[in-house]
Amino acid sequence: MKKFPKIIAPVLFAFIMALLMPFIMTFFIVLITAGWSDLFFIRWMKAYGIAFVIAFPAILLLAPLVRKIVAALTEA
Repeated sequence: MKKFPKIIAPVLFAFIMALLMPFIMTFFIVLITAGWSDLFFIRWMKAYGIAFVIAFPAILLLAPLVRKIVAALTEA
């Protein structure tokens, strides 16, 4: 299998995180707030689409800051 170049690793990381985290979070948030119904899947996918669009750039912007914070809080 052909692999991606290392240079795009931060973007690939952000993309995968933006796919997975909102998927899980919106499932439970919609379930808790709206409950299980015939419209559950539609509501969930709508929330997920919005969350992904927000999460991807947020992760790209915040990941370097979080890495610095973690480095400052942990031993070398």
